[in-house]
Amino acid sequence: MEEFNEAVKLEKNNALGLNIRSADKDGVAFLVDNRPAKLAVEQLYRPVAPTTEWAENNYDRMPISEQTPELVPAGPFWLDLSKHDGKTPFLSRHLADASHNVHEALLALAMIDLPFEAAKAEVKFDGARMTHKSGGPAIVYHEEIRPSQAAQGKLPILVSQNLFDPADRFRTENGEKVDHFLGEEALVQRVLGCQVVVTNPSSSRQRLSVLTQIPEGAMPLNGGQVTKATPVDLEPFRTQTLEYFFYFPKTGRFNQCPAQVAKDERVVASGSAQPLNVVEKLSKVDTGSWDHVSQMGTADEVLAYLDKANLQETDLGRIAWRMADKAYFERVLGLLRARKTYHPVLWSYALKHDSPEAAREFLSHQEQLARDTGGWIACSLVDYDPVALKFLEHLEYKPLVHARAHALGKNRQIVNARILEQYHHLMRMLALKPAPGNEDWLQVAYYLLLQDRVAEAIEAHKRVPKNAVATAMQHDLMGAWLAMAREDLDGAEAIAAKYASYPVDRWRAAFALVGEQVAEARGKAPTGADGKPVDDPLLRQATQASKEPALTAELVGGKLRINHRNIQRVTMNLYEMDVELLFSRNPFSQQFGDRFALVRPNQTVEVDLPGDKAQTEIELPARFASVNTLVELKGGGKTFSLPRFARTMNVATMENNGQLKVTTQDGKPLAKAYVKVYARHADGRVRFHKDGYTDIRGRFDHASVSGPPLPPVEKFAILVLDEKHGALIQEVAAPAR
Repeated sequence: MEEFNEAVKLEKNNALGLNIRSADKDGVAFLVDNRPAKLAVEQLYRPVAPTTEWAENNYDRMPISEQTPELVPAGPFWLDLSKHDGKTPFLSRHLADASHNVHEALLALAMIDLPFEAAKAEVKFDGARMTHKSGGPAIVYHEEIRPSQAAQGKLPILVSQNLFDPADRFRTENGEKVDHFLGEEALVQRVLGCQVVVTNPSSSRQRLSVLTQIPEGAMPLNGGQVTKATPVDLEPFRTQTLEYFFYFPKTGRFNQCPAQVAKDERVVASGSAQPLNVVEKLSKVDTGSWDHVSQMGTADEVLAYLDKANLQETDLGRIAWRMADKAYFERVLGLLRARKTYHPVLWSYALKHDSPEAAREFLSHQEQLARDTGGWIACSLVDYDPVALKFLEHLEYKPLVHARAHALGKNRQIVNARILEQYHHLMRMLALKPAPGNEDWLQVAYYLLLQDRVAEAIEAHKRVPKNAVATAMQHDLMGAWLAMAREDLDGAEAIAAKYASYPVDRWRAAFALVGEQVAEARGKAPTGADGKPVDDPLLRQATQASKEPALTAELVGGKLRINHRNIQRVTMNLYEMDVELLFSRNPFSQQFGDRFALVRPNQTVEVDLPGDKAQTEIELPARFASVNTLVELKGGGKTFSLPRFARTMNVATMENNGQLKVTTQDGKPLAKAYVKVYARHADGRVRFHKDGYTDIRGRFDHASVSGPPLPPVEKFAILVLDEKHGALIQEVAAPAR
């Protein structure tokens, strides 16, 4: 029985085109797949994707408005880079600090002079000693474990209590921000705060109550209370901070009240506090603090402080009152320029002192003024550019397929809300500019093309010399498409050929698409720069459409001209019919065949179609020469029905790819043929779907439309109309998904 089953399997495999090979050295038989490639599943029509807004980014998926200096903050790594002399490879032990986000990390890796491939290193161990000898630049991270003293007794609750001045709370030491707590003295009538930190160093959860009280002689502030008990639930190894504020209305010596921490009504810990002297003036002034230097220091002391201080943590506005002196104003700005620091209040004194250089710097940072003036001002003091100020950004939209080729009503409408907003924003900006520049006209041409205003886009594009803009390649791409719109195949082909070997895939594919359409318009197979068929995602759908069987026909006089592709034989059924009656009842002409589905044809003829031709003409039987006739063709899995319509053009539909192609009788693509499409949806309603004109290849995408979702389409009714070549009405099935 097992031998019989194996024989059946082998016979089935032979039927599928699998060759049986002899057993290998282990006695295991194996098969070789010799099935024809046509058995592979063909890719069906893919509906058009939603329209996406695209923007050029310097950082991955980040709008230009969010690309601020805070994205890569100052830090020790960047400080090391600024101090590097550039004569030796740059390495920094602070590389790991530059990792606030992926953008900073990538920039840091780009700056560090580490090789892309690590050099071979020698590592030797001698007991507890390790020797590492690097073969090139490297950063080594070392972690060491050392012995420590064990804790004695039970771990207590830890409490710390400190007073601080909210206006001078922190200091910067060695690039780190640290707390600045008060000593034994405090100023009268000054807002003060107290910080209480409770820590649970144990491994069990603690439910505590913390009692806090403002010092004697103080008044509570910020909604605080004289005495307050705060319940605190501390998880293992957690810390919680409590703060309260107060002030002393008069001078004197007052006792502080230490914070008390209780559990189950028993005190388990308390803070430390000492008497506080409240005075009009501190006896020990921190002459090194910015508070003192900015207000009490001499002019030279202020400059000396600014020369060494961390200006990112320094409130420069505290010396604004000193800027009334022009000479001192210029000294301070010179120092700040050297340290790459800007402060709007200090620079604003440039207007008072009539200092053009500083005034230009000040006005260049006044974004609100630029917004109020529309983004465009050009004079000796300021030159506002909305692109540089991030008020205006060029955006692209794709894929975008319009349903209508002509304006609906008197006014042209842009149905996509984002495109409408972007187009009007550009127009408002340009309306305030004395004259549009070359880049402006190029943007205008693009947004006109988004609205299918091709003639106006051509005129806008002509205004821009290619060598006058930095985006020469984009200028060429737009020029290639506009050349096809003008039916200038040679011009479009010449532009596309220049970028056949462009190294960036998406741009090379964009120009390859132009070359493919030009080749098809000329009746040639599309090829790439190496002479092979173009293989690109943008072209795959069109290539798949060329492999699909296609079957259409037309009646020319007494002859039936069959347009076919990838079909060898068809069956022709002929029915006598009343065309006017059938068409008036239902505009879907393809349904004429459905009406005759259960009716025996008046005559049936088998027709062979030569594979080397795209058209085959046959004589209709004489009995049908003078009667209204429905001709039904079946072959290659396709069915096509047509009434007797006089016309001199051919229409080939690729249903599964949602496309049709219109050609003249001699096989040349017919451009600018008008196409109107109605759709019958799953809910039974017939709706207008789209209209437009065939392109330079004679192609028209009758299925794709950008817009709000509608019920699924079951079938399309298509009217193809040309002034010279007549009309055709036919029914097309919706693409399979």
